[in-house]
Amino acid sequence: MMELRDFLIHTDTDIWTALGLIDKNQKGFLVVVDDDGRLQGTLTDGDIRRYILGHPKGEDHIQDPIQDCYRKQCTSIQTDAGFVGVIRIFKDPSIKFLPILDGSRRVVNIITKANMHGTLLQNIPADLTYDFIHMDEDLLNYEVYGCPWGFYKTTILNSFYQSKVIDVAPMQSLSLQKHFKREEHWIVVNGQGSVQIGESVFPVQGGSYLFIPKGCQHRIQNVSETEDLIFIEVQRGQYFGEDDIVRYDDRYGRT
Repeated sequence: MMELRDFLIHTDTDIWTALGLIDKNQKGFLVVVDDDGRLQGTLTDGDIRRYILGHPKGEDHIQDPIQDCYRKQCTSIQTDAGFVGVIRIFKDPSIKFLPILDGSRRVVNIITKANMHGTLLQNIPADLTYDFIHMDEDLLNYEVYGCPWGFYKTTILNSFYQSKVIDVAPMQSLSLQKHFKREEHWIVVNGQGSVQIGESVFPVQGGSYLFIPKGCQHRIQNVSETEDLIFIEVQRGQYFGEDDIVRYDDRYGRT
């Protein structure tokens, strides 16, 4: 498990040791501090690569101290700045992480841009003393899942809601189904479809909004022969597992 010390390095440390720490923390960067833990700069794997490539026989410089390759001018933030300041700084696409400093400019924490997104989208009540080092940055990195009718990708998942982008291939259809532990809100963003909710069947297109209560049978079909039907699904409830489903009719033979 990573700790803050796995991201800190001193100015007299050699490049080889720095590369080992970067490989260990798997984040691509280090924060340079003095003997009292005060911020001196930052060092990324890109900084090291540029330094070595800029010298003849570059690999011979692997034992050089990082003194000449780390960035002495870097952006940081104080612990009392709050998330408004973090959001403002991370608007700069070149900034991927921020050292967090106490009143004496000692590095007491680090937040990455992925940490910020995870904190906000997971609705985590946090300030800049939160344990970002141990936050799972993969919480928002969801795979694309293929289905017989097309594919979907989860974009957000936390304890009270999930959102997905769902793409239904031409002339394909989801099963007639219902869920016991969640309601669903659909917004069609592209294509032409036919929707069944309960006993009602009606056409939909880009801009259509649909509400599916818990326990209500529903399905959607792409009626176009050429164009994908794409909609955003927001689920609200207590459980979002794919096993919370009862299928009544499915053209692909699933149960």
